[in-house]
Amino acid sequence: MGNCVCRGSERNRVEKTSGEEMCRNRTKFKATRNLRVFPRDEIVKKCHEGIIERNMSDSDKMGFSDQRRLCQKETVERGAIKRVENKSGWLLNGGSDLCMYIVTWNMNSKVACHDMLKLLGRKRGSFDFYVVGLQEAPHVDIASFIQKALGRNYSMVRAATMQSLRLYIFGRKSLDSLIRDVRVDKIKGGGLGGVVGRQKGAVAISFDFINTSFIFISCHLAPHQSNVEERNSQYQRISQTIFSDSTSRMHSPCLQSPNRLTDPLGLKKESKVISPTSLETSDVVVWLGDLNYRIEGSRNSVGSLINQNFQQLRAKDQLSREAEKGEIFHGFCEGPLSFRPTYKYDIGTDDYDTSTKRRVPSWTDRILYKINSGGNVKAHVEDYDSIDSIKGSDHRPVKAHLCIKFRRPLVNHLQTTTSCSCMH
Repeated sequence: MGNCVCRGSERNRVEKTSGEEMCRNRTKFKATRNLRVFPRDEIVKKCHEGIIERNMSDSDKMGFSDQRRLCQKETVERGAIKRVENKSGWLLNGGSDLCMYIVTWNMNSKVACHDMLKLLGRKRGSFDFYVVGLQEAPHVDIASFIQKALGRNYSMVRAATMQSLRLYIFGRKSLDSLIRDVRVDKIKGGGLGGVVGRQKGAVAISFDFINTSFIFISCHLAPHQSNVEERNSQYQRISQTIFSDSTSRMHSPCLQSPNRLTDPLGLKKESKVISPTSLETSDVVVWLGDLNYRIEGSRNSVGSLINQNFQQLRAKDQLSREAEKGEIFHGFCEGPLSFRPTYKYDIGTDDYDTSTKRRVPSWTDRILYKINSGGNVKAHVEDYDSIDSIKGSDHRPVKAHLCIKFRRPLVNHLQTTTSCSCMH
């Protein structure tokens, strides 16, 4: 989209060049400024509206038209998170080949047995994989509790733990032979993230299932309403470095490296090799956690919108705004934000923060996903919602059913190997 913006004296005119020359100028401009330009910029907006195009000759319009279509295409690719509707019929009607129960919860360093049972849902045993991401988890053996709750038909695929930041994946034992190349990685957060019990950063698990690659990331980003840029930077750091080193292929809960790379953003990657393509090359990426993006506004104004106008409330969501600007979560999808903000509650109640701080209620806890398979895999979200019956923390857990449908050859291989509940 850089072709739509000029520097200095060139800002108010458009050179009469061919489409090929404009493309070269566009590339040169982006390389010079190293700056992304988005549709909200005034000149780019004029390009979309055809204002500049009307001042061109017919020959110039032909080349410019091609560039404008490219500009619009990039806008879509860089734009807002795709908001998808809950597809309740997929799971019930056997429309998927693989079903995952995904849940994220900031536990506030507290745990209760009845809350953990609720966290796994009423229909335990109905899904092929259970993905559980936890933040501020207490020092207890949560993996054993999950195993006991799911029963002997499930086994743990892998656990990724970094102090209070946890990620557990359990799968049906009948699927064990189809799971390959299980890897674990983690990225530490500095600053306030170093406080015991409130580790910031990310833990991740990846594996191949038949011929499809999956990455799951559970993170806890920087707190406070004003720290939007810090959260954006942490997201970028995680997305660019996760599984960037071959040592992440080791079969252990976390990386152990004596050489740790520290960057000015406060995130330490246990690797020296940076590869930005891991999330781009995996077929399915699931990102969950306490992302800590807030809702803009005062406590009173946000409280009124919660009770009166969810559409306006969603428009004030920091995560959605930053994604729309192209800063974070390129190409990701998320279910509908039709549930109440998940933070911050008075523990044990349905009341938002009544302390002297009176924090602004926000959708800090999220589950997003991205499909990079080029048509080999399709996915739908079912039942994206908060679990309001769990009140043992100042956060409400958020759950989603992610239903995967493979192209036919993969399905045939899956059916000949094992029998999944989702296919019936």
